[in-house]
Amino acid sequence: MPWTAKAAYARQIFHATMARDRFFQILHVILFYDKTTRNQLRSTDKLAPIRDVFESIISRFPMAYTLNKHITTDEQLVVFRGKCVFRVFIKSKPGKHGIKLWITDEAKNFYVCNMQVYTGKSDGVREKKQGLQVVKDMVCHLYRTGRGVTTDNFFTSCELGNVLLTKNMTMVGTLRKNKPEIPALFLSGKTKRCPFFYLWFYQ
Repeated sequence: MPWTAKAAYARQIFHATMARDRFFQILHVILFYDKTTRNQLRSTDKLAPIRDVFESIISRFPMAYTLNKHITTDEQLVVFRGKCVFRVFIKSKPGKHGIKLWITDEAKNFYVCNMQVYTGKSDGVREKKQGLQVVKDMVCHLYRTGRGVTTDNFFTSCELGNVLLTKNMTMVGTLRKNKPEIPALFLSGKTKRCPFFYLWFYQ
């Protein structure tokens, strides 16, 4: 909580800007959508109630800071147990229940430059090559900048590496050993004990 009295977690900018009770009073009544069209919009976009304000905020992130040459793309689970049609359960996460975000940030200072909310399957159909598409969407504004992207085994693939190379970007990431693009020679001997491989795509 930003307004906590504990020094390790307190952020003075929140205290200086607004009182905690005033913030929750505004939060209780504020709306970012037209109530008369909400249901119609949500039939095609689960994030419709906050879509406009969310994308407006995200679009300003690159304007406020110049990124270092190394960036990362990963997922983050925002713990939440309230009512939400796209709330997910991820057993491996400490919080387990919440809203999943795709995030691209700078590896050095952890500044977020892009973000998407995962709203679930589209029309109940599982998205193919989701990891590939997520990274492409998240870093498309950085094409031709020569930056390097670090990903984990969910996103990493030879196809993604080749796509980024054509856009003058590089990639390094872990790769699951059951990927068909890994040569059989790499799977022999001691490497069988390792569940991941590192994959580099540099020019």
